[in-house]
Amino acid sequence: MMVLDVDKGTTQIWTELSKILGTKVAGEDPYYHVFDNLYIVPVPKKPGVETAIEDLFDAATLGYVHDGKTFDKDSDKDKPGTYSKNTFATKVVRDNRSTIDFSGFEPLLEAFEDVQAHYASRVSAYPGLSPAVPVASPVLVP
Repeated sequence: MMVLDVDKGTTQIWTELSKILGTKVAGEDPYYHVFDNLYIVPVPKKPGVETAIEDLFDAATLGYVHDGKTFDKDSDKDKPGTYSKNTFATKVVRDNRSTIDFSGFEPLLEAFEDVQAHYASRVSAYPGLSPAVPVASPVLVP
């Protein structure tokens, strides 16, 4: 499974996936079966806006002030007054994982379950396919 944001950074991927699948794809379905065991799972799209995985966090987490800085989800580097995606992941999310509300991720996790069920049904229908390996529940690793 590949998880992709639904934003300007993935536009070309959605275009190429549309060509492969022979239908317009814009990241609005829970998942896309590309071929064999390759599935694309878009971050659940919020109506009318680009959606990145960070958007699944609640407002309190996104608004967390770390070392006097606020989160800039478009930045890969810490800057004066803002911190990057890496700092968000390692200093905010990881360090506060026991108190963060992850309920915004439920639609994404449900899509993972749907993909596993879809693949399992394909494996049972075609003996030549290898069975899916059970996946443990997602956890954040310290």
